Amino acid sequence: MTGTTYGIVVGYDGSPGAAQALRWAAREAWVRKTALTVCLAWTPDHMELPTESTLCDLARQHGQEVLTRGLPYAASGRVVVVRGAWRPANRVPGPVVLGADGSLAGLAATVFAFEEAELRDVPLVTVCALIDAPGRFGGSRQLEEDVDHLVAAEAKEYPEVSVVRQVLAGAPRAALLSAASDAQLLVVGARGRGGFDEMSLGSIAQAMLLYAPGSVAVVR
Repeated sequence: MTGTTYGIVVGYDGSPGAAQALRWAAREAWVRKTALTVCLAWTPDHMELPTESTLCDLARQHGQEVLTRGLPYAASGRVVVVRGAWRPANRVPGPVVLGADGSLAGLAATVFAFEEAELRDVPLVTVCALIDAPGRFGGSRQLEEDVDHLVAAEAKEYPEVSVVRQVLAGAPRAALLSAASDAQLLVVGARGRGGFDEMSLGSIAQAMLLYAPGSVAVVR
């Protein structure tokens, strides 16, 4: 997000959700000491839909689907979808949660998760679901070792970040959604372990974008 022409780019359309995204982006730009670019796109007035209508609901659903398909084309950077209720001032801030699969493709997500945890001064929770393990004998052990290796290597660069390790036997979607329930940010890679299509958005990332209760960062 730093060292680029536009710094952090946020889409804004005047809606409450967009205002929340703009506040998030402004804070992120401030702590990272980078530029904030606000982008506005709109449709002609005669194309506006009633806010309380079935057509509006369908348009919103269509927009979410378009967003999910379009995210892989957002350059080589990080894309964050901001949503979820703001926490009361007297409530302890939630952690940053990382969906960790130990793959080299997930290294960028690991780095970003540590950055965010350090900037926010909160713990980093790494979630590893063993059902993601390769279908061979000893696959679960190898998956754990790969995750531990990547996380341990990055932890040396961020000694102030407290890491909470979760290794679960369940499905990755359920594990991440459960961990994300109290998180302020969920970080996942754009492709899952074993992915080979550079332009595909992994099924786990898509599921988190659609169903996670809070903000989700997809990192390529």
